[in-house]
Amino acid sequence: LGVGVEVNPPAYLDLFLPSDAKDVAQLSKNKITHIISIHDTPQTLLQGITYLRIPLPDAPEQHFQECIDFIHGCRLAGGNCLVHW
Repeated sequence: LGVGVEVNPPAYLDLFLPSDAKDVAQLSKNKITHIISIHDTPQTLLQGITYLRIPLPDAPEQHFQECIDFIHGCRLAGGNCLVHW
């Protein structure tokens, strides 16, 4: 991933490029199976990827537990999760 960072494998945190969430080759190479999409108009873009879509609120911390639970479920399933905004 261009500016993706592997954190607490197998989770990835994508800090800057929205294009990372659309780069099928990189997602496949990094075995990304889940994406948390956090921004004003989150969309499901790719087939075969499990999405959690969260519109960016004034207080993003209100969704932290939901994101933690989603990442945990991904890890239990043996997947990798990309968080992008």
